[in-house]
Amino acid sequence: MTRGRQSNTAYVALDRPDPLHSTPPDPNMTACGVLFGVLNHTGAEVSAHQTTEAEQNRWAGIAQLAAEYESIATVAQRERWTRLVRGALCSAGGLAPDDADRAVQSEAFSVLAARLRRAEAYGYDVDALLSRLVARRSLLDADDVAAVLAARLGRATTRPLRGVQPDLVGGRTAAARGPMPEEAVRALDERRALIENHLRESRRHAVLSRRPLPGAAHTGRGAGRPQPGVTMR
Repeated sequence: MTRGRQSNTAYVALDRPDPLHSTPPDPNMTACGVLFGVLNHTGAEVSAHQTTEAEQNRWAGIAQLAAEYESIATVAQRERWTRLVRGALCSAGGLAPDDADRAVQSEAFSVLAARLRRAEAYGYDVDALLSRLVARRSLLDADDVAAVLAARLGRATTRPLRGVQPDLVGGRTAAARGPMPEEAVRALDERRALIENHLRESRRHAVLSRRPLPGAAHTGRGAGRPQPGVTMR
């Protein structure tokens, strides 16, 4: 069916029911119904290539869901981060409202917002932390206030707070917390459930097939440590 250059035609005989595939024969069966049954049935074992391809598709689905989660979180939390940054810049930083508005409109604000979300997922009190970072050094002479704040925040939150289990979706994406529109919360929860379900299925398939998870060689985990039965030279 994939070799036709101009068209492909499939013929289904309905006047001679096959007792091997229809028990008892269905007098109301249509050609579309027969083809639907054929396309939904496979009697062949899945090849190693097909298994690998299915696993890669599963991980591609995770990447897509994670990207959707990031996009929804960015939109849903923007108003909150805008208020927080404006307030900190005007109160702790001594900036004029117009300067604070320019910081929020900067292209670097999206980076700052993402790092605020990560900091909160790492257990930090983002309101207090941002005020301290703003007051640490004057921002009056900064060319891009949002970029400077994003850099300060990145250096201050490289790791979760001690004793805090970071709230990460799928072990990678910082979870969105705090007040958000109800529909955004539902959308984020749905994608988080799908991501974690995909991961569980991937782990299950990896265990059953005794194969490493896709991308495991790139994580750096266990690099440089000898494996059982392997002699390092």
